[in-house]
Amino acid sequence: MNERIKILRKELKMSQDAFAKKLGLTKNYISLVESGNRNLSRQSIKVLCSIFNISEEWLRNGNGTMFKLEKSATNSKNQSINTSVNERIRELRKALKLTQLEFAIKIGLSRNFIVQIEAGVKNLSNRTILDICRILNVNEEWLRNGNGVMFLLEDNNNSNICIDSTFLKLLSMLDDEQLNYIKGIVLGTLIADNKVTLEDLCNFKQR
Repeated sequence: MNERIKILRKELKMSQDAFAKKLGLTKNYISLVESGNRNLSRQSIKVLCSIFNISEEWLRNGNGTMFKLEKSATNSKNQSINTSVNERIRELRKALKLTQLEFAIKIGLSRNFIVQIEAGVKNLSNRTILDICRILNVNEEWLRNGNGVMFLLEDNNNSNICIDSTFLKLLSMLDDEQLNYIKGIVLGTLIADNKVTLEDLCNFKQR
């Protein structure tokens, strides 16, 4: 199987480092696997087959073709529901500019588990989905079904205000001068509408 790992990697035209990162492993470990000094764990095999659409029978025993054939329409439809949630987890993590390890720590999970979630090998529990939405202010409807916007923000009246993820990305592209200009417009509007006071602004700065 170790030789087939090397064959697969070269077929994918990936370096050992790039291949290892996809699996949540190190370049040194992949090097040891390809040289026959280490073996992939059962879980790593599952992750590999899922990410690259590889036939597990080929990988383990050399039987059949390297890549899996497309599943039936019914199976693909059933799997797409969970896969889309897993894809949104990756999208969320990248929007937050977090590594898999940083994201895992924030929600009390392991990096390896996040790797498996994003690869579609495992699915989030209902409790974990609720935790992610609570901790990261994520719109549960978006995370579960892809509807609406990514983030939610609570105002002083405890009503949920949707923050468009596209708008957040656009803001992140501005420089300090442009952000300060927009900040001035927002603050001026809020003060004019009596939604905040100068005292409120001082309190915000102290937090």
